[in-house]
Amino acid sequence: MMSTESVRTLIVIGLAAIPLLLGIGFAFGKYNAGRTRRTLRPLRMATSFILVVCAALLWANSTVLSGAARSIFFGMAFGFCGDLILADVIRLRNPMIPGIIAFGIGHIFYITGFIQVSQTLGLSNPLSGSMLWVVYVMVVGVLWVAVINNPHKSRTLNIGSLIYAWLISLMAGTAGGLAIQNGRFGLTALGGLLFLISDMILGNRELRDNAWFLVHDVVWVIYIAGQALIVLTTR
Repeated sequence: MMSTESVRTLIVIGLAAIPLLLGIGFAFGKYNAGRTRRTLRPLRMATSFILVVCAALLWANSTVLSGAARSIFFGMAFGFCGDLILADVIRLRNPMIPGIIAFGIGHIFYITGFIQVSQTLGLSNPLSGSMLWVVYVMVVGVLWVAVINNPHKSRTLNIGSLIYAWLISLMAGTAGGLAIQNGRFGLTALGGLLFLISDMILGNRELRDNAWFLVHDVVWVIYIAGQALIVLTTR
């Protein structure tokens, strides 16, 4: 096992590299046809992979929160798989639904990790001990109707996006339930909220075809920041 100080140093280096890679990717990239993205795909994927490595380091070095760190690692790993699918690195005929499934599995791992944190630290279960997740689910349901649902798109895609929206709101609400009990997890709650915001914007783009300037790059920055804060839950 690496020393705690070595792990901390590697994670700091990795996190510092993320904005650097995104900046380089933006500077040397080219606008796509719709001018919704400029950042180079390999560098975007590299930022997600860095977070997988950070999660693995935290898991390998964790003692008290080892179980939670493992769950969060798998959550980030499935998120990375979802990134590869939606970026067409893993080529599928209809990538949206498989991508949603990969991210959905990742959220289940995150929720599991948050519950494990509460059990290990003697906190209340953030699902049964807090109703914050109910508020998140209700608000997201209303927002889904307002900015994502599109009757002109396939029924499967609409239903899939709703189920996914509820799942990510459950994840974010569970993170918030931890933060209410222990301020140490305030950044985790913020990470869940950022992840939720990024996916709501992306859903609006994909189902409502709202393709404003650099929307995909904006979504990526918000998303990767949210993932980073979630990964750091067991720091």
